[in-house]
Amino acid sequence: MEHKYTQLFSKVSLPEWTERFSYGQSACMLGSCFAENAAKYLKDRKFKIYSNPFGILFNPISIEHCVLDCISRRRYDMADLVELRGMYYSWNHHGRFCNTSAPDLLENIQRSQEQGHQALAEASWVILTLGTSVVYQKNADGKVVANCHRVPAREFSARRLSVQECKDALVRTVLALKKHNDSVRILLTVSPIRHWRDGAHQNQLSKSVLLLACDELIEMAKMDESFPSVDYFPAYEIMLDELRDYRFFSPDLMHPSEQAVDWIMQYFVESFLSVPGRALMKEVEVLNKAFGHRILHPNSPEHKLFVTQLLQKTMDLKQRCDYIDFSEEILTLQGYNNQNEA
Repeated sequence: MEHKYTQLFSKVSLPEWTERFSYGQSACMLGSCFAENAAKYLKDRKFKIYSNPFGILFNPISIEHCVLDCISRRRYDMADLVELRGMYYSWNHHGRFCNTSAPDLLENIQRSQEQGHQALAEASWVILTLGTSVVYQKNADGKVVANCHRVPAREFSARRLSVQECKDALVRTVLALKKHNDSVRILLTVSPIRHWRDGAHQNQLSKSVLLLACDELIEMAKMDESFPSVDYFPAYEIMLDELRDYRFFSPDLMHPSEQAVDWIMQYFVESFLSVPGRALMKEVEVLNKAFGHRILHPNSPEHKLFVTQLLQKTMDLKQRCDYIDFSEEILTLQGYNNQNEA
């Protein structure tokens, strides 16, 4: 007898793209924590990924600042920094860009910015993950900041960007990327991470503004052949509909759990990667699992044979696909063999 409840969640339709990502190409991911999660997932599987040269960014205007500054190689100086509690920070960067030495911080900013300049120039895809349409502006000059760095709230004014403001920021970002890299494709997504500081209703309004801005940009791109290709991946919708259960959230009840990120990433892989890319990724995952093998008897004949066979499999894949970087793993395995032969 067939049970009447065969569908236990709302299935989100996945996009189908004519062009997809694969090994041998590179992608640059910018935006919220989910951009970091996605970048790590793909990096672990040996894709060429660069993420967030300014650190984690949440709103469209801060993402725009990051892209424009990287492309123009803007020189940061002391006027761009603020000293707080004995540390120097930048209003345009995430809190991980901090240092007790201002010159060292400026050097770090310029180095990361140069890496971003190169990554954006080479990227086949740039993926923008939008977290919130709420921005914080300094009362002193009205500038939108990427991070408040725990400065007292009275020094800022918070407001929600309009759909038009979000769209305009995205248009400027995409056009700059197109000028810097004529063949780039753009992928938009809205982060599944909730911004709960102002409550459930304000979070939904904020996400809704982002969703509408993304949709308007995509429709605009369809009408203008000179505009870069813009696509959308429904990460937020998958979290909201397929995974609407607190067991898929981390203990803070705001961020997706590891299982939820893996669920969304499996869908992302299905939509974003080419068929050959997905097949090759499975081979990489098999090798990664072997690399993580826990060694119980390092000097046993069985383990020595395991290392020799794993090295050969890795070298074989490297020879077939020289654009996949296994250099660190190969050196480790060769070192183990050399140590045992000595």
